Amino acid sequence: MAVPDKEEVENRIRGNIIRLENVLRKNLEIIKGRLDKFDEKRFLREMRRAIERSVDRLSKYEELLISMAERRIEILNENVKTMSKIIDSHSPYKALERGYAIAMLPNNEIFKSVDDVDIGDVIKLRVRDGETKCQVKEKKRI
Repeated sequence: MAVPDKEEVENRIRGNIIRLENVLRKNLEIIKGRLDKFDEKRFLREMRRAIERSVDRLSKYEELLISMAERRIEILNENVKTMSKIIDSHSPYKALERGYAIAMLPNNEIFKSVDDVDIGDVIKLRVRDGETKCQVKEKKRI
């Protein structure tokens, strides 16, 4: 009976072990590659979901901001209307509409006291639809 040499058997075993290690390394690399791709796909899906949630939140904030801006504009418009009414009520022209007149000296300054004019002076009276010239004939303190 022929028995293989011990060294020859050990060399074959070492060679088989090396081939087996190489095959296992290649299989391990293939599996790692697949896992990396899977992790990458999972990561991308998670990122996509996170981005979609962020876009949804931004859309809600945009709607809220637009709503708040519209309400603020409404309030400011109401304030403008109120201020306009107040300004109109203090306008000397509105007083003219109600039948009052503005008395002016010949140099177009408004006078407010009987001391600002003398008897015989010509003054202007501004009324709603024009102005008239009048001569001071009498002065009387109230």
